[in-house]
Amino acid sequence: MANVAARSFARLFLGLKLACAECHDDPREPWTQAEFWGLAAYFGRVNPNDDRGQDGQFVRPGTIAERTGYKAPKGSDFRMTPRADGSLPVHAEAWTGAGGYHAPRVLGGRPRNYVVGQAMVPELANWAAAPDNPYLARAAVNRWWAHFFARGLVHPVDDFRPDNPPTHPEALAVLADEFTRSHHDLRHLIRCVCATAAYQRTSRPAPGNETADGASYARMPVKVLTAEALVDSLG
Repeated sequence: MANVAARSFARLFLGLKLACAECHDDPREPWTQAEFWGLAAYFGRVNPNDDRGQDGQFVRPGTIAERTGYKAPKGSDFRMTPRADGSLPVHAEAWTGAGGYHAPRVLGGRPRNYVVGQAMVPELANWAAAPDNPYLARAAVNRWWAHFFARGLVHPVDDFRPDNPPTHPEALAVLADEFTRSHHDLRHLIRCVCATAAYQRTSRPAPGNETADGASYARMPVKVLTAEALVDSLG
């Protein structure tokens, strides 16, 4: 499903929640519905159930009709089948303006047309990992910070937006810049996080931080085992 893939891609790799933009333009959010469906178009040719991995040959039936309450005519098959140029159809019932085809576009970019057989997802990945793209570096730093400190500098970790600023924007900026300069070296990022004074602190309360919350990082939080680690420990 192109729309599901777009939401997951944005949350995992960009730290952005785009679920609202899937159905309407929200004046409180920077992303429009057109931008969401432009991002979703990059995944229109991808079928997660196709183990042959051939881009553009198989399309999985969509579920937008179910999410929006649209009732397809009896006997019809509601599918999000892209055109040859990669543009993705969006039914009028799932669009606040009008239905139609929407060309692939990255967030903040212009619509892009592709030719038959031209790979689309690799270009999206190149855009996400580009040195001048701030989203991937910030999202990666925030997730690894949350891994070590039980919460991210932006919390929740996939909710970067203007009205949910980071608790320590300077730290996030420094680590994101370093991650970009290292060509997205995760081992280097982990070393940087573990070398911080915040990570070196004890979890025991000390005078002055007895009531400190986790967002202040005044002491190392006591973290519970993850579900996977708990299962492994019982084995």
